[in-house]
Amino acid sequence: MRYYVYALIDPSNNNQPFYIGKGLDNRLQSHFKKAMAGSTNAIDSLIKGCDTKSIMTHAINGYNQTENTIQLSIKINKLLARGYNHTQIGRVIGKKLDESTALAVEACLIKSVYGIDNLINLVEGERSERFRPYNVWNFVKGYDLDYSDQGLVSNALEHKLGKYYIYVLRDPSSEEVFYVGKGTGNRLIDHFKKSSNLVASASDADRLLKIRQLLACGLLPHDIGRIVARVAEESHAFILEALFLKFVFGLKSLTNIQPGNHSEKFRAKNDWEIRKGFDLPYVVTPGVRVDRSEKLDGMLGEGLQSPLIQVQNAFPNLNFDPPKILGAADLSIEADVGNDRNQAGARIRIFIRREKIQMALTYRIKSQREWIIAHLTQLGAYPLRRADDI
Repeated sequence: MRYYVYALIDPSNNNQPFYIGKGLDNRLQSHFKKAMAGSTNAIDSLIKGCDTKSIMTHAINGYNQTENTIQLSIKINKLLARGYNHTQIGRVIGKKLDESTALAVEACLIKSVYGIDNLINLVEGERSERFRPYNVWNFVKGYDLDYSDQGLVSNALEHKLGKYYIYVLRDPSSEEVFYVGKGTGNRLIDHFKKSSNLVASASDADRLLKIRQLLACGLLPHDIGRIVARVAEESHAFILEALFLKFVFGLKSLTNIQPGNHSEKFRAKNDWEIRKGFDLPYVVTPGVRVDRSEKLDGMLGEGLQSPLIQVQNAFPNLNFDPPKILGAADLSIEADVGNDRNQAGARIRIFIRREKIQMALTYRIKSQREWIIAHLTQLGAYPLRRADDI
């Protein structure tokens, strides 16, 4: 799980990627060893991965000089001449992948997400026929699912390209993708069958309402559902689903409730800032716990601090701490409340993991816990269901 997929971006052109590639961290480790002459074996065993200078060196010098690498060198030298450096050009998109998964992500980005005509890459990647062509949303017979009054009409390519597929639900009038999923067989069709059910769970409600609205406008299921990738391995399907959810379309624009398995492996949509764990050296040794500063940087990259800042601005009398990771990997802000000359007060915590904002009255010291008990007893709301009085 030491492969990564990266982009070289043009800071002078709105950070537009101009090259997509994949790498192996052991290759990059040699660059670290050169930079850390005399380092101990213990350090060597931990420091492996994706600093952008190594990526640049790998991209330019890692292969024989071909038309591809010559074009890369010309492009990069132009950017360097304009005053940009490696930290502004190299970005890791997906990390901690096995080789076959990295190859699939690389081909998906080249063929489907950016389009080879918009990149310096000369080839679309391994088995690129598995992926939908860039910006082609018309119905592709033999690739998309065929519908009839009886449901799914099977097609020969399903077995050839793999039984698993990643699909999107898309409003053709606005060109808005509002849902991403993975499945086999009739999974895509099931959404349209369920849309007739007016009683839906909270997790399904927004998606099914959107489908009903589109069908009421005269659209048919094959106008809305589109397959974006077909693969033989379910593990690849999970990874690619997370890629489309988080990096390609962005969680904020979708009706999906869950971010998908492995979303932590990808940077957020349109986030080209330097992120710890992606563009700085990171630990890839199996079993080593990811530190919270890396999780914090990733959540900031998703823009999850924005609603917390809105809450903070609504209460200017409270002195909130800067956003940090607290509890079960939640992005949180905290402030003292209720404290005056005679009372210890408590801590109010506002936290978010995806879209749902939650709140907790908590404490750091004994006197704050006693204040919570006294305050809630006065309100007739004590004892609480939680034994820890939070």
